[in-house]
Amino acid sequence: AQEEDAMAQRPDDLDSYGTVMSPEDVASVLGVSTPTVRTWINQGVLPGRRMAGGRRLFVLKQDLRQFLESQPLLAEETSTVENH
Repeated sequence: AQEEDAMAQRPDDLDSYGTVMSPEDVASVLGVSTPTVRTWINQGVLPGRRMAGGRRLFVLKQDLRQFLESQPLLAEETSTVENH
């Protein structure tokens, strides 16, 4: 239940995040599930990186912006979400 509460509190506005975003943050912005974001990273659809230890996955905000620019439908849906 705590995890659901944390998810509910994640903003969907890209500008409210720092330079480095977790897969959960990206999922919130894009309106998709975290497993979907992880799949896109694993398939090379969305550029993802790993922390120095190799375990923690993250996405740079600039990479997410470029991804959105290359995916017009997702970008359109995200801007619609931001306007509500």
